[in-house]
Amino acid sequence: MTPNPIDGRRNAPVLALAALAVAVAGALASSPAQASGFQLKENSAKALGRAFAGSTAGPADPSVVANNPAAMTELQGTTFGAGLTVISFKTEFTGSGTDGSGQPLTGGNGGNGGTTAPVPALFYSTPMGERGRFGFALTVPYGFTTEYPRDWKGRYKAVKSKLQTIDGTFSYAYEFSDSFSLGASAIVQHTSADLTSMVDYGSLLGAPQQADGLARVTGSSTDYGWQLGFLWKMGSNDRLALNYRAKISHTLEGNASFHDVPSQLGQLVALGNFQNTTGRADFATPSVLHLSYWHQAGPRFGFGLDVARTDWSSFDELRIQYGSAQADTAEPEQWDATMLYALGGDYRLNDNWTLRAGVAYDETPTNDLTRTPRVPDGSRRWLSFGFTWQPSDSFEVDLGYAHLWVDSVSIDDTPLTGTGGPMGSTLAGSFDSSANLLGASLTYKF
Repeated sequence: MTPNPIDGRRNAPVLALAALAVAVAGALASSPAQASGFQLKENSAKALGRAFAGSTAGPADPSVVANNPAAMTELQGTTFGAGLTVISFKTEFTGSGTDGSGQPLTGGNGGNGGTTAPVPALFYSTPMGERGRFGFALTVPYGFTTEYPRDWKGRYKAVKSKLQTIDGTFSYAYEFSDSFSLGASAIVQHTSADLTSMVDYGSLLGAPQQADGLARVTGSSTDYGWQLGFLWKMGSNDRLALNYRAKISHTLEGNASFHDVPSQLGQLVALGNFQNTTGRADFATPSVLHLSYWHQAGPRFGFGLDVARTDWSSFDELRIQYGSAQADTAEPEQWDATMLYALGGDYRLNDNWTLRAGVAYDETPTNDLTRTPRVPDGSRRWLSFGFTWQPSDSFEVDLGYAHLWVDSVSIDDTPLTGTGGPMGSTLAGSFDSSANLLGASLTYKF
């Protein structure tokens, strides 16, 4: 008897994957929440369940299309994957500051400056020849959003900060032998930013904090990058994967606007200050060197280790250049390279269910001298859990959850270069943060 092509039982996995793919495509327009620095590893619910330990050397996961192309040789047949991770990031400030005349800043502490937002991912991989594989991925590898009320104490430093990158990754892998594979990726990366803060126009009129206005800078850029990876099967039970992702440099170009400028400042505006104009800023997403190891200890249990170095030293300052006579705005960042360490494992209960857990430590690139409210980041400790449900050889559902404890961090933000004089304000205090991550993904292969 010929199967009914619209049989709900036979097509349920395909329909479920299509539904999640539609949700992911919609989420690509959303702003992801902040991760350590502003790197987002959250493109695999399976890897999330073990805190990303063994993320590219472990059991077959379609996210390797974007994370280490060499590991695509472990995928079977043509594979589709779609996932969505919701990150709930919370950050609260306690402290005080002064305006340009040395008077205490008015306003509250800003409440919760974090957000809850989705991080989507789509993957596709298929054989190409006897030993080759091609893959394509859509991911959001970098992004953050913080937003505070317009009347909080730190309003002259930051109100809204949103940065997002969307990567289209084209990957190819070749299996040179049963134990060794190489892979490479070409990456198309679109980056956009939206930064706002309040301006103390009143300080120029002899009445600090009495005539605030909003300054906004938006910009975007599309540029290109690459990555190289290998996978070495050291034996029947051990795999080692190494991947290098190159830095991608951008020049964000867009617009700067100044709102609610008092009419008494007309002469300054005539000289080119506080005018709506174009703006640009140089920016780079960092290079990453990532080592992943997996050991299969038996038919039911395996564990993995991950170590990654992210070279955030490329983010030395955030300088905005205006198309008018407005002086540059420069925020010193002086970020440092960071390390991520992860340990986790899987336990296969039966043919249909696998449980997993993991822990990780993720260093922050920020420091007390240059940290700002835009990215109030601290080092993080991860605790993760997850499971896989595999009702058939061709279809699986993964769910992962992680809680992140973020170190309390200090801030001592001095006046910005380029504002100077009576408009300079200070902000000092501490941020307490935490995060919860919940990810789900579907994988279908044939």
